[in-house]
Amino acid sequence: MLPQYVGLQKPFEFEEKLLKNLNLNYIVQDNKRLNYEEIQNILKGVFSKNEIVRFTIAEFFPWGIINLKAVLSELDIFK
Repeated sequence: MLPQYVGLQKPFEFEEKLLKNLNLNYIVQDNKRLNYEEIQNILKGVFSKNEIVRFTIAEFFPWGIINLKAVLSELDIFK
C-alpha cells in the first residue's frame, strides 16, 4: 500500500504526476470537514506526546485567521 496524502481539492495534472513519481496516493477529503475544536484536540494530542520543532499549515484560508489563532494559542510551540 502506498503512503497517503490527504488534501481538500483535486490536484492539478502536474501535481498528480509528481505524487505518482513520489509513490504517494493522494486522497481528496470531501466527505467531512473538521471543526476548530476537533483540530485543536488532535494537535494537543500530537504535541503532548512528541517534541515538535516545526509546524506547517497548508491549504489555509485567510478568513479563518481569528479561529486558527485561537486553536494554535494553546499549543506550547506558539507560546
